Amino acid sequence: MVPQHMLVNTDSLISFRAGSRPSAATVTVKTGDGATIVEDKTAIIDSVDTTLSSNASKNATSIEVTSATGIANGSEYFLTGRNAETVEVEYVDGTTVYLRYPLIYNHSSGDAFKGHTVSYTVLAADNTTTFFNGRAEWTLDGVLNFRGVECTEYNPKNLVTINDIRSRYPDFNSLINQSANVNALIDNAYQDVVQKIAKLGSYSVYVDSGMALRKLVMDQFMVNIYKYQAMEDSNALYERFSKELQCSLDEYTAIVSRDADQDGDIEPRERLILNTVRFTR
Repeated sequence: MVPQHMLVNTDSLISFRAGSRPSAATVTVKTGDGATIVEDKTAIIDSVDTTLSSNASKNATSIEVTSATGIANGSEYFLTGRNAETVEVEYVDGTTVYLRYPLIYNHSSGDAFKGHTVSYTVLAADNTTTFFNGRAEWTLDGVLNFRGVECTEYNPKNLVTINDIRSRYPDFNSLINQSANVNALIDNAYQDVVQKIAKLGSYSVYVDSGMALRKLVMDQFMVNIYKYQAMEDSNALYERFSKELQCSLDEYTAIVSRDADQDGDIEPRERLILNTVRFTR
């Protein structure tokens, strides 16, 4: 899982997605060398607790809720029912909640829509040292959970721009609503790529950004665009860019096996990471 990021000498929000909403939560934050920044601080528990006001079908990208009070853009929530799932909110308009990704299952009116995130803002006065490989220790109803954290002088930087997209894909302008926030869409693609790399378990590191990451982000951007297009060849193009993205991921995070001791077997220690995916600060 990608570590959460804090900015030195700046109030920084960290959070943890619980498996179910706890009744009590505290957090302790430690640097990579084990020094404690904050200890046993009371965390905020997301109090959103509403229901669907109408049925929602599989693949829907918006839902209607009884009350949208407290629902935040970019946050995740539990949606219960016969098949429960976690949804991420893109934005809210009245009592209509627009989702970043389509629903996986059908849901019925009355199904619960609940927050399950706990959070804490590390104050600038406590956040005065840069570090990597730190951790946040979240105690939820007495159960200890861990999440990686880091603190740097600068935010992670996505170097892909709209001009990169236009240069690589000349048909880009005809594919997208001209009122769309392209920078936000690029940032979404960047986050999708980072999460994919994290799930691979590869030894990705933060160094100067290179073409590898930029290509991954641009491919992911086009996957996201074609995923929701209604044109005749959209499915074929979605499949094409999905395959290109997967090939690039395989190439840039490849694992090479070699029989170093020449015993005829490939032991786990002989599986080597070929490349790291390059990021920037």
